[in-house]
Amino acid sequence: MKNILFISALLISSILFGQDTLTQDGKFNTEFETGFGVKVPMTFNVSGINLEKIKSSPEFKVWEEQTFSNPKNADYIEKNKNKTHIEMFLMSELTMSSFFTKFKLKNGNSYTPINGTSSLVYVPKDGGINITFNFQAQNGYGNMIYSTSITTVKLVDGKIDYETFVY
Repeated sequence: MKNILFISALLISSILFGQDTLTQDGKFNTEFETGFGVKVPMTFNVSGINLEKIKSSPEFKVWEEQTFSNPKNADYIEKNKNKTHIEMFLMSELTMSSFFTKFKLKNGNSYTPINGTSSLVYVPKDGGINITFNFQAQNGYGNMIYSTSITTVKLVDGKIDYETFVY
């Protein structure tokens, strides 16, 4: 019964939140997949100041150049033509952050992102872009614990580099 309620809540949430959209109040709605492939709606706070910093960041500019100048990305661009470049960028970087977080775990199948907690995308003083969110997963002893993921997206030698920390 709990599984049915959980799945129903996820379906209703995905309808209410929408997918991969940036709202006027600085929220970015997307979906992450659990370790078992169940989609979980996630909402990230992206303040107006941080949004402007991201748009002018070297990471965004390199991503934009590489994405829109490569003919191999034509299908991806066509599929997402109703999204702005910043929405596509956030969608891409958040997906990578979730992937790298799951990859860092001893039991990636237990990975379950938690919506409704303080999930942020921001630009720190030293540059780059930080993505932080909470999740639940099994530790090395098999106990379910709550953790935080912080992924730093930085430009290193002209390429976008990711560094993920799990606490």
